[in-house]
Amino acid sequence: MNRGCFDIAVITDREAFQAILDEWNQLADINGYYTPWFCWEWFDLCLRHGETGALHILMVRSGGSLVAVAPFTVRSERYKGVVPARILSSIGGNRSPLKGIVFGDADENMQREVTTLVLEYLRTTFKNWDILELEPVAGSNDGNSIETLIERQGLSFRSYISCANRYCDVADASFDGFFERLPQSTRKDINYCRRRLEKNGSLVFQIITDAASLDQCLDVYDAVRAKSWKAAEKDREFNRELMHVAAGKGWLRLGILSYDGTPIAVQKWIVANGRAYIYDVLYDEEYKKHSPGKILTSMMFQHAIDNERVAYVDYLRGDEPYKEEWTPSLRNRIGIEAYNKSVLGCTASILMKKILPLVKKNTDSTNAHK
Repeated sequence: MNRGCFDIAVITDREAFQAILDEWNQLADINGYYTPWFCWEWFDLCLRHGETGALHILMVRSGGSLVAVAPFTVRSERYKGVVPARILSSIGGNRSPLKGIVFGDADENMQREVTTLVLEYLRTTFKNWDILELEPVAGSNDGNSIETLIERQGLSFRSYISCANRYCDVADASFDGFFERLPQSTRKDINYCRRRLEKNGSLVFQIITDAASLDQCLDVYDAVRAKSWKAAEKDREFNRELMHVAAGKGWLRLGILSYDGTPIAVQKWIVANGRAYIYDVLYDEEYKKHSPGKILTSMMFQHAIDNERVAYVDYLRGDEPYKEEWTPSLRNRIGIEAYNKSVLGCTASILMKKILPLVKKNTDSTNAHK
């Protein structure tokens, strides 16, 4: 399919997917935003660890050069347990903190044109889908939002809040200045607990950045997780491989805090293109009163700000209370479902936009009068 200077080619097999690794990563690296979740290796990892459906990856080129990739799969399932539908969704499942088209050095106009081309292709050329799932994606209030572009295609859709995202801008900051802006209670707790631990024993902080001892250090993570409040890791093999990918690309920052030789807190950070992403944090609950999680977080922030000179720190998914101390800025990621004009697509649209809201309204009304 062609539109102006752009044309679309489709990849439906793993061999062709493998062949565009370098071109794909060049786009993600040039863009620089959420690079670890838009690089080729991330999508390959998801596909090898349970991602279902047939590949339908759209390669958008201009003058022969790759300018964007829209990575989709198509799967058949009973939507909401009711409608048997063909669902087109961005690769990444529930693992991705952010999804979307992979762009390189594209300004807003090009992004709008390419997104419009992709939507036109889905509406007019590739019709073997009933529901388009996009979640989570970045929200926008201007006329270039994905909702506006979908609406212009004449497709029925619904949007909703998918998840919260905590982040902070630390460009040109020093850690000392950043630390002073933390809540006073947080600063006092960290300083007091750290002094007490260092007075009574040996407190050691280390960061692992390469694969040389990574498996051994991930075993340490497993051991601390078993003593934390978190349940057993469901995606253990996936996350281990992701840490190896990060190490191979120079992104890994695995922080370990030990007290008298015993690891008491571990954090997984990924640092890419001047941005730090906090992937996982945990500590041994036996040491909870000593605030090992806060101490390690402060050390990781200090390393990221003063040594790495990052401009931005991101907690990815979720708005747990402890994140607000460190990352005061909050935004919502949105989810979008668009419905094709097929029989099943229209059925799903009626179900989600008319029937279920009416059922909820009647249920709420009934409960209010009890």
